[in-house]
Amino acid sequence: MAGKTNSTPFNRYSVIFSVPAGTPVLAARKGEVVQIKGNGRIDIFHDDSTIATYSQLGTVADGLFAGKAVTTGNVIGMAGADAAENPKEAFVQLTVWRPEPLPNASLKAISASSGFEFVSFPLIFCITGPNDCRVLTQDQWVSKNKVTETRKQAKHKTR
Repeated sequence: MAGKTNSTPFNRYSVIFSVPAGTPVLAARKGEVVQIKGNGRIDIFHDDSTIATYSQLGTVADGLFAGKAVTTGNVIGMAGADAAENPKEAFVQLTVWRPEPLPNASLKAISASSGFEFVSFPLIFCITGPNDCRVLTQDQWVSKNKVTETRKQAKHKTR
């Protein structure tokens, strides 16, 4: 969650959703699938040059491939269970980020592996409409009906 002391610029504002195993995972915004990894990770590129990374999916939706356009609400995969801990519960991580040039990087040295830092952004959740939006902060619960105040959550192991 946001603000953890052991966070990196990439995962600082990641949100981990606890959902029943097999729950459809929907694209939060329209964009283009740029990468699908075998470990249950999908990257979707948005018009504002940010990328949404959906991690810890159990399966990827049929017909989804790199280069495919998706719209808000398209099913992109299913939440997979951790059979070792709880076969009925799944965790899906969402991170919205973009590569930012490192301050001291030479333009000649910039490449995908050097010269950039992947920086995440806080997520805004709108429950019933644009007038009911809040930035999600550390240790908040999001339900179908509202964003609750900060409270302690049970910790789980990150995969």
